[in-house]
Amino acid sequence: MVAVTPLSEITAAMRRLKIPGVFAAVFEMTYRYIGVLFAEAYAMRTAYALRSVGGKGVAMKDMGGFVGQLLLRSIDRADRVYNAMKCRGYATDTVQRNGGGVKLRDALFCAIVCILLITLRVINISALFAGGRA
Repeated sequence: MVAVTPLSEITAAMRRLKIPGVFAAVFEMTYRYIGVLFAEAYAMRTAYALRSVGGKGVAMKDMGGFVGQLLLRSIDRADRVYNAMKCRGYATDTVQRNGGGVKLRDALFCAIVCILLITLRVINISALFAGGRA
């Protein structure tokens, strides 16, 4: 679906389906930023390969520093992208459109999910379906 439908139409459909605007905005930003993240990782890997003796890839002993540096570079890049979006008129107030706090149905849904998850954690479901032979 993503290959043949423009991203703006997908996020508009998500909003029409009453998916919270925050999720639609996060989906949109993640989709748009994946290519930037891969480009940063590729540039870092190329720089590492040029500086290393073997040049076959990132050694496991250097992986922690590599991932940490990628995180720092990604945060910096994300900040620059966000500032550029604000300069071009990206409205963050459209994300928080519902304008309300927690409603009764939200609290009820959260309570039901929590009770269900706790019940599934306490009760061994596979033993129930296997007739107690688990």
